[in-house]
Amino acid sequence: MRWALLILFLLSPFLAAQDEVAGDKPEEEVDASLTDNQKALVVSSVTDLKEAEDKLNEELGKINNRETRLNILMDNLKNQNEEISAKEASIRKILDQFQSGETTDTIPGVQVAHWESRNPIVAAKDFILLYQQEPSVAVALVKQMKKKKSARLIDEVSKLNTGKKIAAELHEAIGTGIIKKSDG
Repeated sequence: MRWALLILFLLSPFLAAQDEVAGDKPEEEVDASLTDNQKALVVSSVTDLKEAEDKLNEELGKINNRETRLNILMDNLKNQNEEISAKEASIRKILDQFQSGETTDTIPGVQVAHWESRNPIVAAKDFILLYQQEPSVAVALVKQMKKKKSARLIDEVSKLNTGKKIAAELHEAIGTGIIKKSDG
C-alpha cells in the first residue's frame, strides 16, 4: 500500500501535467501533444505501477498465508492448553485423594495370588519390607487378599520384632483407609 501511495505521489506532477495537456481534447490529440519522452515516461510509470501492484498483491498473499498459519498454530496451542488443563485437574484429583488417604491402589490379581500362596511365616519378613517402603501398597495388598490369608500374614508379622507396631497400623489402616505411622 505504501509503494502505491509513494508512486502516486511521485507521479502526481506528471499526471497533473497530462490532465492539463489533455483538457477537453480527445485522447488522440493528447497522445499527439505529448513528446516522445513524456510518452515513454507515462508507459514506464504505468508499467512500474503494475509491477508495484503485483508485488503488493504477492506480499498480501504471503501475509494472508502467515495469518492462516498463525490461526492454525493458535488453535493447536488452545487445544494443547485444554488437554494440559484436563491432565492437571486429573493429577490434582489424584493428589488430593492421596493426601486425604483415599488412595485407590489396586494390586494386580497375579501379585495378590502370589502373596496368598506364600507361607505366612516366610512372607512376613518380605511384607514388613514392603510396608516400610510403600505402606499404601501393603495396605491395598492386605485388603485384596482373602480374609483368612491376610489374617495369617498379619499374625506372623506381629510375631516379628517391629511387626507388632506394623500389625497395629495395618489393622487401623484397613478399617479407615488412612495409614497412621506411630513413632517409636
